[in-house]
Amino acid sequence: MAFTIQIGVDASLQDSWLIHRILNFKEELNREFIRSGIATISDAGAVDRALDSLTITIPSKRSLSSVSKCIDKALLRHEVAQSIRVQRLK
Repeated sequence: MAFTIQIGVDASLQDSWLIHRILNFKEELNREFIRSGIATISDAGAVDRALDSLTITIPSKRSLSSVSKCIDKALLRHEVAQSIRVQRLK
């Protein structure tokens, strides 16, 4: 059974420092998911568009906690938690 997490962004293009951090956050998640194979991002182009949402598909329940930890760590590392919404869809 696959699980889906949606990551939304609440930011403005006027906040250039925040946009840069959000892009780094998304790129880190993409690299980690590709490297580990624990999840996939449905629209790889959204990684390079700071204000677009990401939809992450996790193939198994076993990987769900690893993905959640990866997201939490990246939120802290890039200091973007105040501008990111993480929602589990399934």
